[in-house]
Amino acid sequence: MSSRFEGLSVLITGAAGGFGRRAAERFAEGGARLVLSDRNAEGLASLAATLPADTVTLPGDITDEAMHRRLGYAMSCDRVDGLTQWAKWRFVSPRKIELGFGRGQRINRKLALHERK
Repeated sequence: MSSRFEGLSVLITGAAGGFGRRAAERFAEGGARLVLSDRNAEGLASLAATLPADTVTLPGDITDEAMHRRLGYAMSCDRVDGLTQWAKWRFVSPRKIELGFGRGQRINRKLALHERK
């Protein structure tokens, strides 16, 4: 295991699949402590069980204000050195994809701003 991220804490949203999952794996391989969040609680637990790192999981929807408080509390217990946001939304029509992308960007920005408070 590399120690590239040894001693660092990283929050990853959308961690249960795709880019978020791979980011979690890479940071864990590098020695980081992880706070992982995703709506897919089962996928999140499955991922955490495979990681060679100190990992906290917070299943839930980051669009929910209560989830913002939970993430804020988790981050206040220890400093967070990095944040990767891979939360995503699935839509079916091209128009909805365009609207969904904007919504996703707003939600991720809102989470990032909330974390600075």
